[in-house]
Amino acid sequence: MAKDLYSILGVSKNASEEEIKKAYRKVAMKYHPDRNPGDKEAEAKFKEAAEAYEILSNSEKKQRYDTYGTTDSAGHTGFEGFSQGGFGGFGGFDDIFTQFFGGASQGGGRRNGKRSMSVDGSDLQFSLAITLEEAHNGVTKKVSFNGNVSCKTCHGAGGSGIKNCGTCHGAGVVRQQRGFFITESTCHACSGLGQTMQNQCNDCHGEGRKVANRTIEVKVVSGIKDGQKIFLQGQGDAGVRGGKIGDLYILVNVQSHKFFTRVDSDIHFNITIPFVDAILGSEIEVPTIDGKYEKVKVPLGIQGESDITIKGKGMNRLNTGGLRGNMVLKVKIETPVNLTKKQKQLIEEFKAESNEKNSPNSQGFFNKIKNLFS
Repeated sequence: MAKDLYSILGVSKNASEEEIKKAYRKVAMKYHPDRNPGDKEAEAKFKEAAEAYEILSNSEKKQRYDTYGTTDSAGHTGFEGFSQGGFGGFGGFDDIFTQFFGGASQGGGRRNGKRSMSVDGSDLQFSLAITLEEAHNGVTKKVSFNGNVSCKTCHGAGGSGIKNCGTCHGAGVVRQQRGFFITESTCHACSGLGQTMQNQCNDCHGEGRKVANRTIEVKVVSGIKDGQKIFLQGQGDAGVRGGKIGDLYILVNVQSHKFFTRVDSDIHFNITIPFVDAILGSEIEVPTIDGKYEKVKVPLGIQGESDITIKGKGMNRLNTGGLRGNMVLKVKIETPVNLTKKQKQLIEEFKAESNEKNSPNSQGFFNKIKNLFS
């Protein structure tokens, strides 16, 4: 009796190509010989799954199997091209398995043609710490870091002349057989390129680039926020043997200020005023993000936890041509302590003269709770 290929993979006859592929991967991983050392039954099921997938993943063989229950045009049942003792004519198994579990098709091989000797450089990212004042005004900073730069000796070429790698013979990968399983890995001698330089540059050892310390100037625009990135095209790592230079990303870290707190484009500043100034009103001077002082009127009768807003004295807004946020003074009122006898007497006289009109909020509150439990 012919084997049911769909049952082997655990899929229905109407399964899609993607469903068949996923099913094969699952079965192959389960019964892989490396996971089941010495288990002959698992080895047989692993081989059986590979045989089934080889047929069901080929549209012509699948159609023939669905029609005749075989892939043999003469009508014989069973698998086409397999011997009982091993893979026999199934030369494509390694290609099938590496589609799922790595190998040349993913690790740098070049079965479909030669790969370029050049490799693009990597993008780089660094953090840049700035003060709140620098974020407000904008600043130009110098940033130093180690990165790959083009070799001056060979002008980034890595040398002259190209030849096939002697280790992988131009394949870019090397194969190793571990018992039943054949693995492929990127060739260490040519980094998967399959080719090496005939006359290699001694200064960069054929890479066309060298690690060096670099210092660049970074312009931080006015109004930038914490966590934003500055993009510098072509300032990243130099590529291998003339490959494209990567990009540089500068992650801006705006440091906390001792007194100011940034809220979007506004600046919040906590102030504490004596209760006399809160009662009678006053004029005070407060520092601003510009490094100057601003005169502010405290209105008569201001309440605790109130805000005083100074228009246009906050942070510069990014890319708005000079528009700014506001400065918000978060007001706290200080209750006097260590009163003299005279001060206490005056406070008592003030209390005696006070009525509900002088403290409408507190009087209203206490009136509300009088009947709370009645």
